[in-house]
Amino acid sequence: ERELNSESAQGLKAFKEELESSSYDLEELNLVEKSQVPEDAALVCVLGPKQAYLESEIRVLENYLSKGGELLLALDPGEKHNLSGLARKVGVDFKNNYVILLDPTRGQASATSIGTQFDSKNPITASLPENKTLTLFDMASELEIDPVTSKGLDVSVLVSTAPSSFIMKELKTEVTDTGTQKSFPVFIYSTGSFGGEKENDPSFKAVVVGDSDFLTNRFFLVGSNRDLTMNTVAQLTEQKDLISIRPREQKGDKLYLTGPVHLGMVMAGVSLPVVLLLLSGVLWYRRRGA
Repeated sequence: ERELNSESAQGLKAFKEELESSSYDLEELNLVEKSQVPEDAALVCVLGPKQAYLESEIRVLENYLSKGGELLLALDPGEKHNLSGLARKVGVDFKNNYVILLDPTRGQASATSIGTQFDSKNPITASLPENKTLTLFDMASELEIDPVTSKGLDVSVLVSTAPSSFIMKELKTEVTDTGTQKSFPVFIYSTGSFGGEKENDPSFKAVVVGDSDFLTNRFFLVGSNRDLTMNTVAQLTEQKDLISIRPREQKGDKLYLTGPVHLGMVMAGVSLPVVLLLLSGVLWYRRRGA
């Protein structure tokens, strides 16, 4: 699991500090010890799990959603997290592959993909102008709206990658065939009655992401990742007054630009700072009273 207080590139401290500055209380939730999610939880986050969830843990999350809970589920491909079934129950098919970005001008491919296409109707992404901003994901999986389990739910793709993307089932150092190049969904919003229950049952809200790296210290302050993340939290916790494009702030003095990140920025035609900071596993948030 990703560590909430870690300042490493793979940690979540930048995300944590941003949440705390917006008056959210954060606590880690042990689903083995807890038989249910706390009643005052405004949002449960499952961020980059590395180990398989037990069936008992999954049932706790399912019960929470059936009561109208809110979930941010960020899954990485290649991990045996055992949560693809949970994603499918909210109408999302986690493909467990890798979205690769192709730079035809340089003949290079990168596992750091760029989100360039945004849903203009959903409040989470409406403030992110298409083709004028970008979000970065690292080794992200393609997502699809499941045609069967999405019936009766309101499911929409919020972010898709650049059209010069292609799919690899396994990561390889050499690419001989890129196959079809197109945009792939990596960020999906879903709401409705969990498990196709009665119409008058409470509606859950969930966001499923095919990557958790976009939340880490390495990527959180790159491009519009922070805006996308905080808008997601605000929408799921019904703090819609917090949905916006936030002013850029210079934090700390640790800056580095990796090869894949540089490739993504060059392809998007922008130059943005990469700030080193990071986050973790299962969290629940509640909004503090002002």
